[in-house]
Amino acid sequence: MPDRVRELEYPDTVKPRRLDDHGRLHFRGTKTLVLPLLKSQLVGIEEVESEKDEGQHWRLHYGPVALAEMTLRDKVLRFEKAR
Repeated sequence: MPDRVRELEYPDTVKPRRLDDHGRLHFRGTKTLVLPLLKSQLVGIEEVESEKDEGQHWRLHYGPVALAEMTLRDKVLRFEKAR
């Protein structure tokens, strides 16, 4: 067993972001609680194509696992179950 777990890696299409020490995501001027269990962990944000509101929809990943779909409206980040 290694002394330290290797840092997660993401493909170039997924932007890595580190959650703060409370499990919050700082994203586009917002600060939103994701999951305290993942505090200080590296997550990935992938832009999702949408017919409307281009650039407003993302998928949040923890390694290969899609955690949630995110939508930014009026400076409020909303999470939905990943599809």
